[in-house]
Amino acid sequence: MNQTNSVFVITIAIILTGFLLKKYNLISEKEGKTISKFLMHTTFPALMIISMARVKLETSLILIPIFALVVGLSMLLIAWIWFSNYEKALRGVLTMGVGGFNSGLFGFPIIEGLFGKQAMVYAIMFDIGNTFIVFGAIYSIGTYFSTKKKSETGIKPIIKKVFSLPPVLGILLGLIINFTNIPLPKIFFDF
Repeated sequence: MNQTNSVFVITIAIILTGFLLKKYNLISEKEGKTISKFLMHTTFPALMIISMARVKLETSLILIPIFALVVGLSMLLIAWIWFSNYEKALRGVLTMGVGGFNSGLFGFPIIEGLFGKQAMVYAIMFDIGNTFIVFGAIYSIGTYFSTKKKSETGIKPIIKKVFSLPPVLGILLGLIINFTNIPLPKIFFDF
């Protein structure tokens, strides 16, 4: 099997496994939340660190994250207006659902498998803008709509929450490693 086919087969197998585990109740909702939390605090930040640290980022590509920001913000604005007549909780969920792209966990391995490491530069540049939308704007919208206490809906608590999220910390750490050219042993990337 060639590289392209194996990348798709592995990705589809992972998605299908998750679907079947949920469909046949082999994993309870509580266990699913535990797995999700584990992934959010380990796998996703590790992917962000490795992706950001490995790739040669170029300033000439700065329009790519700006494009991701503009598209994400435009979609959020349209959704905010479109769903304005819905109840508060539903409006929040629907608005959050349209703003970002799931380009990291499945997108990066597929892009690298199909097009090689050089293509990752473009994917990562896009994901930098996307990350600001997902963990900045969308997470803030979710916090705003889900918080019952007025003291937790201000700008300061939301910014504090956003910058304490493991994926955001992963991106920041990866960018710091990239910009400072900190030499890291191969085992760091392998792990």
